[in-house]
Amino acid sequence: MSERDPRFDLGSIAKNKAIIEQAKVDANKREGKSGGPLMALVNLPWLIAAGAWVWWEYFR
Repeated sequence: MSERDPRFDLGSIAKNKAIIEQAKVDANKREGKSGGPLMALVNLPWLIAAGAWVWWEYFR
């Protein structure tokens, strides 16, 4: 019982906070990378519909 348990050491709190902050930064980086291409596909049906409408009006 003379050894200190690292779970209750105050130094581990700072280490765990640093790990959590780094995970938050990494999550934000991944979020920015994956959202761009998917957001471009959201507008695709509207562009197809607009193109079809213009085609219909022009060649009717």
